[in-house]
Amino acid sequence: CAEQKRMGKWLTKSKILAYSQEKPSIDEYFSFFDDKYYLSFWEKDELDTKEYYFIEQLYSPDVKHYKYGTKYLANYIPLFNSEEEFNQLCYKCGARDECEMQREAGIPKAFDCIATKAITINEKGDKFGSSMLGILKADVDHLGFIFSLGLEKKMSISRYLTLSRMMDFFFSGYIYQTLSKKYQNIYTVYSGGDDLFLISDWETMIQFAKEMYSDFREFTCKNIDITLSSGITAIKPKFPIRRGADIVSELLEDSKNHGRDRITLFNTIVKWQDLTELFQL
Repeated sequence: CAEQKRMGKWLTKSKILAYSQEKPSIDEYFSFFDDKYYLSFWEKDELDTKEYYFIEQLYSPDVKHYKYGTKYLANYIPLFNSEEEFNQLCYKCGARDECEMQREAGIPKAFDCIATKAITINEKGDKFGSSMLGILKADVDHLGFIFSLGLEKKMSISRYLTLSRMMDFFFSGYIYQTLSKKYQNIYTVYSGGDDLFLISDWETMIQFAKEMYSDFREFTCKNIDITLSSGITAIKPKFPIRRGADIVSELLEDSKNHGRDRITLFNTIVKWQDLTELFQL
């Protein structure tokens, strides 16, 4: 658990991933296969390339030229942009009296901070809304059939890899871009391959889910055989995330067990098209 915690911290800051068979010269690394291989995490391009047999540079919209191979990784987490933003959230937050966070730009937002975005304050200072987290879990339906039957007689290694790569591109590249530019209050637990697990305030999470599905349909050329199922649950910021993950996993299964291409929201299963219509009411 301690090693996973360190890795999670490194991944949100890293720009370069480097693999070696010798112990790296920095502290930000972990070993695998009985210390025969090492993966190190670099924030800056200061590594000696001779020490590594494989180097990947993580995609960033701020980088125009890449020195190494590019890897898409959805590692976005919400950060405070300024002390003013910190103070604004603290004013709305019900947990501010017990908060011990350092008030400065660049530090990650706590779950209490993320949930507080759902609170609004009128001119009289009255608060409205619920300070709740929204957890979203989603994955592609019938992925095995898409690979085995979708290509049929046209199956080849190149087509198989292209389909796999493009599916991962949506969940790693698109998700990172969308969160970093538009939904900056969403915390990435994981997103890649054919599934994702995200945390935000409950209102933002619902809005993002609707937009994500619409973009996924566009990405797949509205192919009726490539669909997405999802579940969203709302929890308090202090509620154990592990338990929240179990709950939202059950909601995702409910979506799949009732025909797939659906979202289960507040224990109610609806088709994605119906969710869009509900937003228009």
